[in-house]
Amino acid sequence: MRDVELKNKKVVKKIKQIDLDIINQITVQVNEQYYVPVMISLLTSLRQGEVLGLRWEDIDLKKDIINVTYQLQYKNKQLVLCDLKTESSYRQIKMTNTLKDILLNAKNKYGQWNTN
Repeated sequence: MRDVELKNKKVVKKIKQIDLDIINQITVQVNEQYYVPVMISLLTSLRQGEVLGLRWEDIDLKKDIINVTYQLQYKNKQLVLCDLKTESSYRQIKMTNTLKDILLNAKNKYGQWNTN
């Protein structure tokens, strides 16, 4: 991992950027049914609930954009698709070519998210 400095008007944040070697090590160990959500998480830094709250309509493969609009939460012993907690949580994420290829392959293979 290496440090990446993000500059904001008021704050400078140092974050760890994950190396491609580490991503490759993780992906060879991931069960096929979890591959797509794990890759979305690794390549976008979305939170678990945000990844699980994605729907195909949130993914624009023509513009290479993922719209983060919902999250999946466990409430009252059931999974519920919920609004995000804050206004700043609603955002668009530019997807990489690698992620776009993964999503295109998944959509062609399953027609929807793999729920097996």
